[in-house]
This record gives sequence, C-alpha cells and structure tokens, in this order.
Amino acid sequence: TNTVTPADVIKVLVHSSAPCVNPDTVSASAVVLAVGELIGNTQAIKLYPSPNNGSFSIIGNISGLTANKATISIANITGQLVYNTIVPVNNGRINSQLELSKNLPAGIYTLQLTSGDQTYHLKFAIQH
Repeated sequence: TNTVTPADVIKVLVHSSAPCVNPDTVSASAVVLAVGELIGNTQAIKLYPSPNNGSFSIIGNISGLTANKATISIANITGQLVYNTIVPVNNGRINSQLELSKNLPAGIYTLQLTSGDQTYHLKFAIQH
C-alpha cells in the first residue's frame, strides 16, 4: 500500500471504450487536505481535528529541540497572515489548543511552526 501525506496530489484518469462517449478520456486531480499530520525523521507533529471550525490542537515531539517556546503563524490560501502566537515547548514537546477567529472563512490554511532553527508546515481545512 502507499501512504498519502499532506499536499500529495492524487490524479485519476478514466477512459471509456463505449462508442458514444466523447471525449473518451477524462482526468481529475485533487490535493490531499484532510491529513493533518507531519512526520519527519524522528519528530511527529499532529494537528487535529482537520477539518475543524477554527478550534484545534497541535501536539507532538520535536527531537533535538532545546528552545522553550515556538512561534505559530497561520496563513490563508493566498499567503495572507491571519494568526500569530507563541506557544510553550517543554522538553521538546508541544501541546497547545488554538482558537482562531470565528470570522475566518472556510478554506485551506497553512500553519507554520518555528522553534530555534527548525520550521515545520502543516496544511489544514476550516469548515463551518
């Protein structure tokens, strides 16, 4: 089996041999959005739930992290910064609940977590 990860693109190609079908081939692509987990070499950071309504948790361990805080920035699909905060890190562990503005529209957002010289990105969806 294959593993689907955030931002993977899945492409489907359908071909018909029926004589009356025109065109006989159609394709579609979709970006994976609902997977809210980033896994690296020895670190695992999870954002859940995804999709969410603007209220979610970010939890995980980052190996080798010595900083005691991390910056979380969230941008919308156009790259506009919509949220920024600092969260505590205890012995390389992050466990924070975030509450975004209820005025944020439904859509795809990117969370950037930066601590020390390490930066991670997670995509997630907001639904109302």
